[in-house]
Amino acid sequence: MKLTESHRVPRWVSWSRWGALAMSSLLTVATLGVAAPAARAESFANTATFTPSSHYAAPIRLADGTIDAARTLAVVQSRGSDTYSYLLYPRAGYTSALDWSTLPAFLSEARRLGLKVTLDLTPPSSTSSSAAPCSADLLLPYRGRYDTWMREIGTLARTNPNLVRVNMDDYAYSSTNRPGTICPSFAPGTLTRWNAILTANAGRPLKVAPVLYLADLVGGNAIYPSIKREAPVIVWPYTSDRTISPLGREYDSIKALYPGSTVESMLLCKTWRWRTYTDAGLAIEVGQARSRGSKIVYYQQALA
Repeated sequence: MKLTESHRVPRWVSWSRWGALAMSSLLTVATLGVAAPAARAESFANTATFTPSSHYAAPIRLADGTIDAARTLAVVQSRGSDTYSYLLYPRAGYTSALDWSTLPAFLSEARRLGLKVTLDLTPPSSTSSSAAPCSADLLLPYRGRYDTWMREIGTLARTNPNLVRVNMDDYAYSSTNRPGTICPSFAPGTLTRWNAILTANAGRPLKVAPVLYLADLVGGNAIYPSIKREAPVIVWPYTSDRTISPLGREYDSIKALYPGSTVESMLLCKTWRWRTYTDAGLAIEVGQARSRGSKIVYYQQALA
């Protein structure tokens, strides 16, 4: 596997997911209008020289497939980040059962280095086999029993204070109310229940942040309204064409509707479908996110 390889959804949902992302860009144009980016650009020749809040996935692995905690975290620390997002995913070179089993040692090494860790879970829409759609049967060891996941994560967090949050990827693709939902299983109240399970088992406040795209948050296909109360933190992947709808305009439109939520900006660090990744383009996004006080997560920037 290439270390920057993106995680993929099963063939049976891929067109739905990427169609939704394309619609996100179209929604941006319709909702926010066409405008050139009012860039507060920062110039840097190598993206590794800019300090994001967090690096997402792309770990360095050993020959046997296990994550090399020491090398992965050393690179994260050398780039100035204080958090690493640890992905549990059963595709694209990731083995969720193996990565779950090595998480305690990873947390221990991160704690030694003074680094925080968020744990990124993946929903039924991207972890189910075609033989059992929406079962999350590939997400081992606990499959689609997400309450069990939260209990076990909370228990792990009790002895690892640097495990600071759980993120649920592509949350809206399993929302019960969103038109065209692939696997309807996450209803209003789900995040509140998970937060309670995590907190009870961790012995301290611990919460789940949903990963939500623009189309999940703005417009007629938005997720259920109670997300405003249930999600104090939203992780937002910026996926639009920056020349049509710059990050700042989209971020502002989200904050206008979700003023009580902290919105973290996830920036793509590789060429992605209709997006072309360049240092100069990323610098524009970084500048606009920083000017709004948003934490920045680098998505799949190679750590080796």
